[in-house]
Order: sequence, then structure tokens, then C-alpha cells
Amino acid sequence: MCVVGAGLAGAALAWRLAGARSADVEICLAVDSPDPRDASRASGGLVRAFEIDPWHRGNAERSLAELLSDPLLRKWAGYRRAGSTYILDTGRPGHRAALAAARAMSGVRVAGAADLAADGWRGLPEHAFAVCEPDAGYLSPHDLRTALITDFAARRGATLLGPVAGLERTRSGGPWRVRTVGDGPRECDVVVLATGAWTPALLRRHGWETAELTTKAIQYTQVRVAGRRPTPFVDETSGLYGRPDEDGVMLLGVPTESWGVDPDRLHAEPGLTDRAVRLAAERLPELLPGDRLRTVVAADCYGERAGLALEPVAAAGGGMFTFSAGSGGSAKTALAASAQAAHDLLRG
Repeated sequence: MCVVGAGLAGAALAWRLAGARSADVEICLAVDSPDPRDASRASGGLVRAFEIDPWHRGNAERSLAELLSDPLLRKWAGYRRAGSTYILDTGRPGHRAALAAARAMSGVRVAGAADLAADGWRGLPEHAFAVCEPDAGYLSPHDLRTALITDFAARRGATLLGPVAGLERTRSGGPWRVRTVGDGPRECDVVVLATGAWTPALLRRHGWETAELTTKAIQYTQVRVAGRRPTPFVDETSGLYGRPDEDGVMLLGVPTESWGVDPDRLHAEPGLTDRAVRLAAERLPELLPGDRLRTVVAADCYGERAGLALEPVAAAGGGMFTFSAGSGGSAKTALAASAQAAHDLLRG
């Protein structure tokens, strides 16, 4: 089996496969130089158990539980416990159902608009509720994937390859031939494309249908702030999200609407930063935004399902899968999703 792509998703999957493999299975991981525009390097790394989508929430819960129970994973990931505030707009039907699910979750507290006002929030609609998680926090997806790759390479039956230069099938139903820079061709029965935002273009180059996959730009800005900094948060009533960074700095952002982007041709949208800073001043008046230090722009792969899952590439004729549609949330779900994907691959 060959996993192509060593972002957090690909590194976690290869690591799982190498740790659970059968004696007759060889696992290869094709690694390129980390791109500063890939989601694993650019991600703010928020991790929490709560998500609106039930399937996504299950993966997020299992991932956080594993992270909190494993000191080595926490060390690899540089995990920092910081809490989480996820503000729901219960005027939306899906949010009402998610709030009901949150009330049944352990380790979370549901707060109303009055409670949020005591925490420094202003201007929220009366029907806003927040899911507060004291054990949530953030990690470095880049540091975690680097540690997983290092541990993967040390395992028996695991092979680290260079960047992929070609991917082809010599005959119908036969093995895949993966050509890598510096390593030559290698035949594989199974290839998993964990290539993130580059996946749709890669599939199109081979003539395979990609209707269910697309890309989207992600942007946030590091802003120097004074005053009261909140816990990491998502405010669904306005779109604003953020988390504390180093002393006196916040990461602030709002969702982009830049779909179908080329991950090699990204550019910052100043208007998004203006909107994020304005919303932060309105919703968190005790937080005083100052200088804008750096804007980070990246892209991720989005699919019909809100998160990572192993999906067959039917047009390829078998033995080809994607594990790419992180949809901007791989940091929260990669541990659980990679465990499930490895289980499915090793058991046929």
C-alpha cells in the first residue's frame, strides 16, 4: 500500500497502517517538501469534541479523547489546553439539533447569551447558545505530522519515499506503478491519495471524475491585541473565529467564499481581514485589536461529507482511494478518521 501525500491526514494514515499492518503488507509513504500553503502548515490547529455535523462530531470526540489520553501524542502535537467556545445560531434547524446533542456530551457546558455576556461577548442574538469545552485547545498539525513521519520511518515494513513523479497502471486490474523522485518505480496494490487541496487537479490530470471534491481558500490574520483575550472560539452567528497565539496576539478570521481555487495561486483578501477585525471589535469590545502582523492564506480540499474519510476513486478501476477532504477540520478529526481508514484498508 502506498499513501501519497504527507500532510497530517496522510502521515496519520501511514502511521496507523504501519502500526497495525499484517506481516504480508508493506506500507510506503510518499513525502514531498512541506508546502507553506498546505493546510497542515497553515492551520490554526483548533481541536475540540463538539461539531455541528453528527458524523464529524463523532470523529472529533474520538480524536480529542485519544489525544488527551496519550502523553506522547500530546507532546508530538505541542498540544495546549485553552478551552473552546462554539457559539451556535439556534435559529437554524441544524444548530438546534446540535445543541440538543451537546447537552448530552460529557465534559461540556452549554451557555446562554447572558453567560456569554459575562465572558465579554456583546451583540449576540438572544437565541445564541455556546458549547463550552474546558479540555479543548489547539495543537500544531505541522509538528504532529513531522513526528508521525519520523516514527513511521522507524517501523519495520514501512518505507519512506520521495515526491511522486508519476502514477500509472500497466494493465487493467493490475498493480499501480508509483514513480518517485530518487527512488524509481514501485508497484502497489493500493494507492491512497492524501494530497489535500492538490487532489482534484491530480484526479483531473488522469481523467477521473472529481465532481464530489473541490477546493476552498482559508485565510486568517495574526493581530496584536490588548485587553481581555477570549478562549479559542467560533461564532456561527457572525462567522468570526479566533484563538490566542503568543502573548498579545490573536488569530482572527472569517470564512472565505473562494471555492475552486488553485492551491498554487493563492492571494490574500484584505477585505476579509477588515471584516474579521471589525467583528472582533463589535463582539468582543474588551479585546482591543492593534497592528496586523501577518495574513496566512492556504487551501484545503472539501467533499460532500464534512471531514476526512476514505473514498474509492471509482473511475480509476479499483485500488485507488482518496483521503483528502479534510474540509478545513483535519486537525480535529485526523486521529479518529485515520484509525477508521486504516482498519478498512487492512481488512479489505
